Amino acid sequence: MALTLMYITNNPEVAEIAQRAGVDRVWVDMEYIDKDLRQGGMDTVQSHHTIEDIKKLRPVVTTAELQVRINHMYDGSEEEINQTVEAGADVIMLPYFKTRKEVEDFIRFVDGRAKTIILVETAEAYENIDDILEVPGIDEVHIGLNDLHLAYGKDFMFELLIDGTVPTLCEKLRKKGIKFGFGGIARVGYGTLPAEHIITEHYSLGSQMAILSRGFCDANKVENPKDIEEIFIKGVIDIREKEKEVSAYTAEHYAENHEIVKEKIGEIVASIKKKKEEKSMEYEKIWLATPTMHGDELKYVTEAYETNWMSTVGQNINEVERLVAEKVGCKYAVALSCGTASLHMCVKLAGVKPGDKVFCSDMTFDATVNPVVYEGGVPIFIDTEYDTWNMDPAALKKAFELYPEVKVVVVANLYGTPGKLDEIRAICDEHGAILIEDAAESFGATYKGVQTGTFGEYNAISFNGNKIITGSSGGMFLTDSLEAANKVRKWSTQARENAPWYQHEELGYNYRMSNVIAGVVRGQMKYLDEHIEQKKAIYERYKEAFKDLPVSMNPFDEETMVPNFWLSCMLIDEDAMCKQVRSETEALYVSEKGKTCPTEILEKLAEKNIEGRPIWKPMHMQPIYRMNGFVTRDGNGRARTNAYIEGGCADIGMDIFNRGLCLPSDNKMTEAQQNRVIEIIRSCFEG
Repeated sequence: MALTLMYITNNPEVAEIAQRAGVDRVWVDMEYIDKDLRQGGMDTVQSHHTIEDIKKLRPVVTTAELQVRINHMYDGSEEEINQTVEAGADVIMLPYFKTRKEVEDFIRFVDGRAKTIILVETAEAYENIDDILEVPGIDEVHIGLNDLHLAYGKDFMFELLIDGTVPTLCEKLRKKGIKFGFGGIARVGYGTLPAEHIITEHYSLGSQMAILSRGFCDANKVENPKDIEEIFIKGVIDIREKEKEVSAYTAEHYAENHEIVKEKIGEIVASIKKKKEEKSMEYEKIWLATPTMHGDELKYVTEAYETNWMSTVGQNINEVERLVAEKVGCKYAVALSCGTASLHMCVKLAGVKPGDKVFCSDMTFDATVNPVVYEGGVPIFIDTEYDTWNMDPAALKKAFELYPEVKVVVVANLYGTPGKLDEIRAICDEHGAILIEDAAESFGATYKGVQTGTFGEYNAISFNGNKIITGSSGGMFLTDSLEAANKVRKWSTQARENAPWYQHEELGYNYRMSNVIAGVVRGQMKYLDEHIEQKKAIYERYKEAFKDLPVSMNPFDEETMVPNFWLSCMLIDEDAMCKQVRSETEALYVSEKGKTCPTEILEKLAEKNIEGRPIWKPMHMQPIYRMNGFVTRDGNGRARTNAYIEGGCADIGMDIFNRGLCLPSDNKMTEAQQNRVIEIIRSCFEG
């Protein structure tokens, strides 16, 4: 027996065409209650047909049957069914039922005045089908794959055809002798799941009905009625010809077809899943840098808890100090509450007194500078150089000419890249100045084969939440001086004297690291090199992806430096910058084709839930430090103007801040996520 072909429309002209072409049923779809909640966002039809559409089609549909899908059972169902019958429906379909009672009420309301067809499309209906099929008066059953596949958490409606759901129900319906069908079919030879394979499945399972889907003909998108008629006539003929062929198939043919269908559905499901993953990635947060935990951390934190060493003494602290000193290559390490506390101890040890001028890196986080102010010192900012984005040795030389009395220099290694540390140390030695190295961002990086955090007399690293390894917080004071290390141990525990009571003879601080935090750091230590390799891979992917763009990555000297690649940064070429202006808290830009700026890129990244960051705003530009000295390689960088001074003054830090930005560098970021970042940045240059 040929399949009963059904087509949904409320257009009389299309209905006539379908009928002439051999369609068996014209289907008016009045279901609307809750349908948008169930299928919202899906590529499905919600027709919103009415009783008037039945009346409009009734005179036209003469040789085919007129089928109407009503709403699921609700308070107004009896009246809706009466109106449907009176308007001339031949077949009435009940959708989205869950219980036997709903079916019983439906059959009772129809009362034999039209054929009845129930649409099995809920998990409850499917699971209670044996009981439901005992209800007298059910003429036909259709298996609705759209809602049913959602009910079972499937990605594609035809998965139910290969996971046993549809075959199991078909077998029950065959045994009951009830006419049934499932799903829809497109045109023969078209699409990723062509009609010929689904028709074969219908015959294999004993199905007798199928919907002609939008893949067969979407009449709303075909304007010319002649084109619609041509599609219908040829399409129905092709289906009937295929049915003749399939009706003669053997069990072997059906089994072979089923394997083909399984393979094709598998491919479709894989494609759907991939698209879902890509879509979810569009909204998945991509972070600048976050902690990467491994499990070992919890082991040592638990150890601190179970042994009750929860304060600022314990095995975790002892072990972390040993491990860090060993890794860096210094004699002594003192675990403190944060990197800033470590720097404060460095500054205090260096003997900075109120009013003392101290040379500081200019392009850095203010934690590099604030400890100088804690001790009453006056920061003088030393400009940056383009080679490493760190303190410029030439500017430092010039600074000693202008301020020969300075005896302390604080240098930071920006974004994990060492500065020109040998040159800077040599200049400090020449002028009898103490060098403090802020290696907060560069733990694990080397300069000429030597670990950063060892080039100063006093040094500091950080274990803040987004650093290369973390304790959630924490820092480490590093030195080769036992006396300095012991002073820091004393000062960081409120400077308690060696007495049987709490005695204090100098100012102290609550700066010691807790044994709990030390447990996290201890668990992280063995992963430092792994994290660096992951960060390096991110940097190199960016570098390769942007090689044809007018940009450069944060630089380093490959012969002398091995960064830890903590953050990957980008600098836009001057001639590729669109117009950009910044106030203290806001920024504006004018988009230009082929050009962009940090503000535009960061804005576009943020729109896609991606975190980027401007380059550190140089300290000499910060409101809090605008009255402090600033030295470039040309000399005094303050109050320079071309109106009276020939040649001007290069402000390299300000230039890098204007043209640079930090890119997402989280070492858990996947290549697919990084590709999203890359695509967005590239699109900014396209305009």
